[in-house]
Amino acid sequence: ALLPGASDVEVRYAWPPEDSLDEGAMAAARWCMKHGEAAGTGTATLPTSAWHFRPVRTRAKTVGVVGLRERRPERSLSLELLNTLDSMLDQSAIAIERLSFAAEAARVEAMAATDRLRTALMSSVSHDLRTPLTTILGSASALLQGRDRLSADTSTELLHAIEEETRRLDQYITNLLSMSRLEAGELQPRREWLDPG
Repeated sequence: ALLPGASDVEVRYAWPPEDSLDEGAMAAARWCMKHGEAAGTGTATLPTSAWHFRPVRTRAKTVGVVGLRERRPERSLSLELLNTLDSMLDQSAIAIERLSFAAEAARVEAMAATDRLRTALMSSVSHDLRTPLTTILGSASALLQGRDRLSADTSTELLHAIEEETRRLDQYITNLLSMSRLEAGELQPRREWLDPG
């Protein structure tokens, strides 16, 4: 069984496991994958190959290729065997399509959950940011407007409140920046070996 790789079809499963494909067989497998039609021995396309390749097709595309080789080169693959193989490949394609639909549904659900979380987070963050800003603005306004009427202790208290809320605001912003860097994949975990004993 061959599946698409990064740049070419790749043998993913073989029986016996030591089976390998020569360049002629690989050419037939590539053609089968590209055109979605049988290739190799017993077909009109690259019939000199010792292998017979059949596509695994979903409604949208060819998702893989299955190759067969008769152990005795003088015998050809029977029509009954090829019809049985086509039935199995059709069932495989349906299963693969269902898996891809399930994976797509899970991806869409994850995106929806991410959007809901982002909305909730933004709502929470806007509230968390507004609280220290309100304190800072109120304290600064009191200092500016009542400069002559405020005692030294009250002024110091207001300045401490401004400093404390500014630090809190700075921590919120640092956390937000760290979260956005995590989401963008900019932060990488630092792995270290630890002795469990």
